[in-house]
Amino acid sequence: MFSLDEFRWLNYVGQIIDILVVTFVVYKAIMIIRGTRAVQLVKGITVILAIWFLSRFFGLRTLEFLMNQTITYGLLAIIIIFQPELRRGLEQLGRGRLFSSRTIPQDDHVKKSIEAIIKATSYMAKRRIGALCL
Repeated sequence: MFSLDEFRWLNYVGQIIDILVVTFVVYKAIMIIRGTRAVQLVKGITVILAIWFLSRFFGLRTLEFLMNQTITYGLLAIIIIFQPELRRGLEQLGRGRLFSSRTIPQDDHVKKSIEAIIKATSYMAKRRIGALCL
């Protein structure tokens, strides 16, 4: 017969796969929100969770109650405020582009292009160099 000890290594492999999948999802989430308004949101949520944890640890019941209310209604507020971003993320997930190798958002690429054009135009204007654009 089979003994459970023979299959113990399967449990370890499952745990390693679990850790790798969670690490990958967290990494991709960080890459998606990097350079967006969501960074400030994550910082704010971190502060609120830290205050909530400390209020529980030190037994500050009133502050804990306020943090519980903030977390409860804050989640609803986040969904309402960031509805366009959430919709875009779900659309990307539906198109299969959420985990693509492209990490720079299109808006950042456009901003960098515009900044490069402005810099080049300023350079040419200072030196009285003409240029034709097509």
